[in-house]
Amino acid sequence: MFIINVVNIGASNMRIAINLSIVRQQGLHRYLHGFIPALGKCGSEDNFLVFLPEQEKSKLVAQLPDKFVLRGTNFGTRVWKRVLWEQFVLPRIIRSWKADVLFSPFDITPMFFSPAVLGVRNPSPLLLQMGLVENSSGVTQARIHYALSWMSCRKAHAVFYPSQYAARHLGDIMGIQAEKRSTIYHGVDQAFWGEQRENLSVLRKYQVQSRRYFIFVSNLYRYKHPEVLVEAFRKLEDLQSLSDYRVLLVGECPDKEFEKDLQKLITTSGLVEKVGWLRNIPSSDLASLYQECLAMVLPTTMETFGQPFVEAMVAGAAILTADTKFAREICGDAAWYFPANDCEALGGLMLRSVEDSLGIERLRASGKRQSQNYSWQREASETLALLKRVGVGSSSR
Repeated sequence: MFIINVVNIGASNMRIAINLSIVRQQGLHRYLHGFIPALGKCGSEDNFLVFLPEQEKSKLVAQLPDKFVLRGTNFGTRVWKRVLWEQFVLPRIIRSWKADVLFSPFDITPMFFSPAVLGVRNPSPLLLQMGLVENSSGVTQARIHYALSWMSCRKAHAVFYPSQYAARHLGDIMGIQAEKRSTIYHGVDQAFWGEQRENLSVLRKYQVQSRRYFIFVSNLYRYKHPEVLVEAFRKLEDLQSLSDYRVLLVGECPDKEFEKDLQKLITTSGLVEKVGWLRNIPSSDLASLYQECLAMVLPTTMETFGQPFVEAMVAGAAILTADTKFAREICGDAAWYFPANDCEALGGLMLRSVEDSLGIERLRASGKRQSQNYSWQREASETLALLKRVGVGSSSR
């Protein structure tokens, strides 16, 4: 079965190359500035060569010990240039550096270097199989991603996933042997999201009252189902007990057709004044909004992990989410679950949230406990142990 929570095997003085040249989006930016410093604190004597976007290099270098060498890359939006560099130039560089193992955290690894450890996080193959890719260009991109990831999984000596759900289902789709799979949960900045803040100015900024709003946090793809939240709220909006409540949607909408559909739903439902759409806000504001919301609502039907779940739990937010295997794995008893796409059931839980203050407080307390499973330090130590196991195993062959 799956290799879970790998322990450190004690090997030292290894040379580990890490390819983070792909980091662009906010979630990947958090990974870069959370995971890499945690790796620097793991206490080993290993040496690291880290490839990352040039603009991130100066922000990170002061946080790392001398054993880290940072190499900046600059591809902009030229995906073809990055792929060519990654597949043909990068292997030559890390061979000349005499790397013992290469770590590729995001789905694709060079075909011409071995041994490699691969992290698989993107749900595209699952979305493709389930028919959830949203347009023809998205299908083409998902197929290309699937092909590259499929080849990378076969090249890598070990493949890890951010949840057991992802290890099982993505691993099966890719046809990866069970003994080659591991689960290493994502980390989160416990200090940042858990910090107690002065939130009043943030509440005023976004025109909401403490414990008088529900918040949705994620990029707004169709399979995340923000419309289920809007529909559920519309059905409840006439109730006197919810007359002063609001909904906040926090996230970009990459699918412009879906954006139009969602805007139309909000408008025709008469909720323009009740549903706020925040495209991009500072992380500190988001932390405050997590802390003060009545509940974070995420009706998503597909995740390989679900970073907003963990951020919300650390911040002390109650969670309402669709009843899925991945949500139960990550949230445990820190959430109330409703059948996927069931507006009536979600509405019932939203009303319960208003009326059952003790139940909401129990969810908040459970979330704080559950969130202790997720930290950058734990992810870094388990990843380092896996890298050492692969590097030592390869050198002994």
